[in-house]
Amino acid sequence: MTGIEELEARLALDAASQFGEKIVILRHDVDNIYDIFGGGLSGLMKKVANYVILAAPVSLAKIAPGSLDHIEDLLDIEGKYGATASYFFRPVTIPDPGLREKLIASGHEIGYHSDNNRDFNEFLKGLKALEENTGVRIKGFTKHGYSPVRSGGPWSERLFIGYGIGAGLEYLAQGSGHPEWAVPRLAYSKLWLFGHKVTLKKSSIDAVQEYVKRNLLPMILIHPEDLSIRGEPEKLEAVLSFARGVSVKEVIKVLWRLVDEDVGYRDLVNYRST
Repeated sequence: MTGIEELEARLALDAASQFGEKIVILRHDVDNIYDIFGGGLSGLMKKVANYVILAAPVSLAKIAPGSLDHIEDLLDIEGKYGATASYFFRPVTIPDPGLREKLIASGHEIGYHSDNNRDFNEFLKGLKALEENTGVRIKGFTKHGYSPVRSGGPWSERLFIGYGIGAGLEYLAQGSGHPEWAVPRLAYSKLWLFGHKVTLKKSSIDAVQEYVKRNLLPMILIHPEDLSIRGEPEKLEAVLSFARGVSVKEVIKVLWRLVDEDVGYRDLVNYRST
C-alpha cells in the first residue's frame, strides 16, 4: 500500500468511525409518484396515470390522489431500524407538506434529483422550484437517468460538477465512475463527489452485503417504488440488520470537519475532473 493509499484508508476509517458503528449511505431517487410495478388492471392504471401526470406542464404531484404513498413503505422500514436517508425529488415529484414534514421530523434529508438539465439555467430552475415548494435549503443532488426519449441531457461528470458548484451545492451523490475511491473527492475544493454505489434492485443480497462490508462509506440506491417488487423489502432489511442507514448530508458534515482539521486530508481529496 502506498502512502497515499494509507492516508485515504485512514480518512475513510476516521469518517466511518464518527458514527460508532458500521454504516451504509441510503440514496432514494424519487422518480415516480405512483408504484409502477404493481400487477393486474389496477397496477396498469397506476402506471399510466403516473406517466401522464409526470408529463404535465406543471407539477401535479402534490394534489394527485395517493401521490407518493409508496414512500411510506420505505419510511416504515427505515423507522424500524433507526435509519436515516436522503430522498432526492424531481421538480415533478415534489412532496406535499405532510410528507415533507414527516421526512424532516424523522431525520431524513430532502435533495434534488435533476431531470431537466440540458443547460445550467434549466438545472437551476428545477433546483429553485424544489426549494421554494419545500421550504428546504437543498445541499446536494443526483442526476435523473437519460435516454433520447427522457428529459435532460446525458451524464457528464465535469458538466454536472460545474452545475453543482455554480448553484452553490455541497455534493453530487451520483456514485459513478470511480469504484476504487475509498472516500468521496472534493472537486475544485467546493463540491463533494461520490465515486461508487450499488443499486439494490439490480444486485443480489450477497453482492450488496459484500459491497457494504468491503467499503467503509458504501452507498446504496433504492427507488421507493422498487419495494413493491417481491423480495426487495427483505433485501433492504437484511442490509439494515448489519449496517445503520445514514443520509448523505450526515457523511458530508463529517468529511468537511475532517478535511478542515487536517491539511493532508484536504490535499488527498482535492479533485479535478478531466
